[in-house]
Amino acid sequence: MDKADILFSTTLINLLQGVVRKEDNAEIWNTIRSQQFRIDEYMEKIGLSLVIDDEGGFAFLKQRDDDVLPHLVKKQPLTFRMSLFLALLRNEINEYDSGSGEGALVIREEEMVRRMKPYFPDVSDEVKFTNSIDRCFSKALEMKILVPVKDNEYEYEVQPVLRRFIDAEWLSEFNRQLDKYMEENGLTVKKEEEAKEDESV
Repeated sequence: MDKADILFSTTLINLLQGVVRKEDNAEIWNTIRSQQFRIDEYMEKIGLSLVIDDEGGFAFLKQRDDDVLPHLVKKQPLTFRMSLFLALLRNEINEYDSGSGEGALVIREEEMVRRMKPYFPDVSDEVKFTNSIDRCFSKALEMKILVPVKDNEYEYEVQPVLRRFIDAEWLSEFNRQLDKYMEENGLTVKKEEEAKEDESV
């Protein structure tokens, strides 16, 4: 196998393993761009299609909706906690997009713990609850939805690929179900400005 074949095969393997980010490996990314049609043709045989987002700088494989082959890309059911975690991140992106939208959207661990806590009013063990949010971070890192900020182990950049994983339709339905859950349990979540005012008192 020559160098070009090795690079092509390595690129296919990387795509089969998950999301490929432009900034992680320029050589792999350039192969995806230059061999886009060859990759798509190859993946079509096993029921997958290549998705490339040049603006976001990422690529991934998705299952073809009309394919009758067994699914290689399995849809894993998300827990309520993980769904909430992703929905809050997606809402953050929406607010970020409606603002300046410049630079990278960065979140801190303590922010997400604070934002998720009102949805779990019966928390009696703070350490256990924080550890459960840490597991959400680990899953999001595995999905390459989050990437650690260099030289800061408590901050993460939210990746554009989240827009693909959590689309507007999913988010709208989840927010509707979440509002119903909050109402049924008599829960309310303060706006960020109100929370900051309380903390300053």
